[in-house]
Amino acid sequence: MSKPGKDSPELSNEELAFEMIELASDGVDSLARAFNMINDLCKELSKEIARKSVTPPDSDLN
Repeated sequence: MSKPGKDSPELSNEELAFEMIELASDGVDSLARAFNMINDLCKELSKEIARKSVTPPDSDLN
């Protein structure tokens, strides 16, 4: 962790802890959104694969 500059206000331990919790929460929220997007994509792809595996290829119809 970098040291604050000379112009930065000093934070109490409590204020610093709240800042760290807020940053961690933002990171967790971003990860949760990313995982939800990936999960939705996987569901869509699974459905598409299932549909394609049920449909016979054109060459089998002849």
